[in-house]
Amino acid sequence: EMPLKTSFSWNSILSAHAKAGNLDSARRVFNEIPQPDSVSWTTMIVGYNHLGLFKSAVHAFLRMVSSGISPTQLTFTNVLASCAAAQALDVGKKVHSFVVKLGQSGVVPVANSLLNMYAKCGDSVMAKVVFDRMRLKDTSTWNTMFLCICSFVNLTLHLHSLIK
Repeated sequence: EMPLKTSFSWNSILSAHAKAGNLDSARRVFNEIPQPDSVSWTTMIVGYNHLGLFKSAVHAFLRMVSSGISPTQLTFTNVLASCAAAQALDVGKKVHSFVVKLGQSGVVPVANSLLNMYAKCGDSVMAKVVFDRMRLKDTSTWNTMFLCICSFVNLTLHLHSLIK
């Protein structure tokens, strides 16, 4: 029993369960929180990601947004990683629209996550658009774009060999 039930205490207990990989317990705690905030939702999304439950992470994000809770940078980077892993390009595009709407497209980790999601989902055109619009680029940005180009070249070579 928690002596003081604050947002911080609820989220601390939730985080402990999620980090330990006890998502059933984390879900029970989450469901007891009177008003889950962005930290609560993001904790669940991160927990799902760490266990490879990418579709559950995406569903949690969709429930979060439909509950009227604004995603944070950490929420965006994690749900975009889930979209990339689950090959959920349609959801990734919707997340991209939220990123733009909330003015987060210039935040390097978020833009890198968008770039990574488009690259892993095979949309090299949108990956290039995201890359070109980034004013600031870091090592991760360049590595992701390089891997995207390599994948495209490998696909082109494979298709060329099939035609012969």
